Amino acid sequence: MKTDFLKNNKINLVISKEVSEIMEERFILLEDIEKVVTNSILMGERFFNSEDSSYLANLRVKNVTYWVQYVENEDGIHIINVYSHRMEIVR
Repeated sequence: MKTDFLKNNKINLVISKEVSEIMEERFILLEDIEKVVTNSILMGERFFNSEDSSYLANLRVKNVTYWVQYVENEDGIHIINVYSHRMEIVR
């Protein structure tokens, strides 16, 4: 079930020191990463990479589009990479 990763409306994110440093350098907040991942799971709005079993998801928050690459494991969502752009994606 796609909501298995949401417990008590909270998602368990596993973020390495390297990714935390990237987030700090790029001024990306943990709460924005949580929004992207939660939206991607609940709405199914994500791309799947079959080569490494990772997902790539995005979400526009105000005037910034956040991108998160992650892998789903039994112990939580492992964040691989994060970045953001001040752009709007038109579908």
